[in-house]
Amino acid sequence: MNRSRIRHLLLANPENRRVTHFQQALQKQELQPAEVLSWTDFLADPSILSERLDDHVLRIESPGENHQVERALIARGWNSTDSVAEDIRVDSETAQSLKLDHGRIRYMEQWYKGFSKVLTLIQNQLPASTPLYNHPRDIALMFDKAACHKALQQVGAPVIDSFGSAPENLDEILATMSQRNWNRVFIKPAHGSSASGVIALTRRASKLQAITTIEIDRTDSGTPRFYNNLKLQSCSSHSEVSEVVDFICQQNAHVEQWLPKATQDGSNFDLRILVVGGRACHAVVRTSKHPITNLHLGNRRGELDSLMQQAGEQRWTRIISAAEQAAKVAPDSIAIGVDLLLTPGRLEPKFIELNAFGDLLPGVQWNGRDVWETQIESMLSKVTSRIIEA
Repeated sequence: MNRSRIRHLLLANPENRRVTHFQQALQKQELQPAEVLSWTDFLADPSILSERLDDHVLRIESPGENHQVERALIARGWNSTDSVAEDIRVDSETAQSLKLDHGRIRYMEQWYKGFSKVLTLIQNQLPASTPLYNHPRDIALMFDKAACHKALQQVGAPVIDSFGSAPENLDEILATMSQRNWNRVFIKPAHGSSASGVIALTRRASKLQAITTIEIDRTDSGTPRFYNNLKLQSCSSHSEVSEVVDFICQQNAHVEQWLPKATQDGSNFDLRILVVGGRACHAVVRTSKHPITNLHLGNRRGELDSLMQQAGEQRWTRIISAAEQAAKVAPDSIAIGVDLLLTPGRLEPKFIELNAFGDLLPGVQWNGRDVWETQIESMLSKVTSRIIEA
């Protein structure tokens, strides 16, 4: 088969760096540049996807970092029969006129409902023969932390314990913590990403402390608005902790036990492992002095070689195998970002979550290829195998 004849279609925000990285990888492989269908154009007229597919390989990129797309997805998530409180939902017309408000946390569950509807639209248009990087069904699952957590349990992946149902407020969280004898939990929006709205909550006796990415802004007549801040915030008064926790609970919260993490050079760390075509490839050690390790918050990449040496070949193989097992949750997707922590001492893996768009790892190499080149090679093998079998 002539590789140069393979054509890609990206459903993406054209201005996003993800598109740039992927196009560069295609060029390195001496493949045709991908055609790009913008999320904006698709959301305005979903039928144009089927018109553009032909014999393309379809790659669905993240719809994030584009205000117009965010508004459109929130609008699609509107349902007038929802019993959700009015202050955390918005009708379609109002959603389409929302002003750009950098970092604002708003309408997260409604956004997810809109995104899920759109993924179903995509899935319904796909011919059975269309090769996909990540399947719409898998993407929807990986954007639901609670559902993904259950799916991980079903494939036998060792997950961090969680509540199992969404709490309504801080009081309910504290009551459940008492029942389970937990002193620390992570509270996360069930449909969030990039640590948006994450809260690390500690209770010692009657004292509370919350470390979070959330900043409260009261400049609008004292009405609180909630924003992401790259500098972690800390609050300890019951009223302020309650305010941020209750807000995230309104967005649909996923609560899990806060387990201690292994350390490297005095910093906590966890791992992002990219599984491509069922094989664990690129890995990044994310170190932090704080509970939240996302690199965009000013945290640092740790030393992977040092960790592998510390673990030893046999234990590292078990960690890699566990990541590959976890990725089976998304069986129809080529690339899955697997987030896990390792326990202190024994370095046993505990899975945190999966990421449908967890491949934004510039500069990370595996077998001489970056994450995008590796995915393209995996897809080429998949397409070639189909042709041979046919």
